[in-house]
Amino acid sequence: TITNWEDGKLEDFAVPRHPKRAELGDRTVPFGKTVYIERGDFFDLEGPDGIANGGRPPEGFKRFLPDGKVRLKYAYVISCNEIIRDPETNEPVELLCTYYPETRAGNTPEGEARVKGIIQWVEASSGTRCKVMQYDRLFKTEEPGKESGDFLDDINEESLTILHNVILEPSVGADAVTIIDKLSNNPGSEVEKIYHSSLAYQFERSGYFALDSSSKVDDLVFNLVVTLRDTWDAGSATQPKKAENIQINQDNEATQTQQQQQNKNTGGNAPVLEDARRVALRAGTILE
Repeated sequence: TITNWEDGKLEDFAVPRHPKRAELGDRTVPFGKTVYIERGDFFDLEGPDGIANGGRPPEGFKRFLPDGKVRLKYAYVISCNEIIRDPETNEPVELLCTYYPETRAGNTPEGEARVKGIIQWVEASSGTRCKVMQYDRLFKTEEPGKESGDFLDDINEESLTILHNVILEPSVGADAVTIIDKLSNNPGSEVEKIYHSSLAYQFERSGYFALDSSSKVDDLVFNLVVTLRDTWDAGSATQPKKAENIQINQDNEATQTQQQQQNKNTGGNAPVLEDARRVALRAGTILE
């Protein structure tokens, strides 16, 4: 919660849809009193993580710390003044923060040190809620059944994780409604061959996602297409890191993510994607 922000006030920021493709234009990102950030972007020195780490932040951690400052990407620098905790787990559930108006849109006031940490965020009241299907490897090992003789023993029971109440920037919802309307009004049209999955994004620091064909205007579903980095461990199945959040307000169980429209022809600075050469394919028929 931004304590020195006016109640009910929203400020719009014009943000590029893609950092290297100006032809895609801008998207509008609202900013307000309550925003969501990812849980992993705040290191709680006095909470369970901090205690486990001796009350020190991890080496090289440049994001949000108690009594520290961080920049909300495209918006303002904020500082944390107070932590509201869950009485049972002692986990932070709300951060009471101050924003600095003179730091708008990347500005650093003369004579002040530049804040190095930059984190993603989504404004709470205007965000679009959806469901996200996160897919992982179907098997837990590279060669299913090698040890036991039955490949079913190596099925990864967590190969599909469903995240409910995920919050996206409102521009994603507007784009999804547009494509759903096109499909509804022109089913099977050969003039412009489009599909639900034609709408694809990079959710920053999470992966690439595409709109699912089951999506409705009031019930959007996005599927994970590929993660941003290869986390393969030959000894176990690993799944994409869930975008947990500190809810800078208290009422909703939501997950923070931001969008960046996918570039199908990425340049040399693109994130490392999954290496298909690591996939071992096996075919079989279940007889009974």
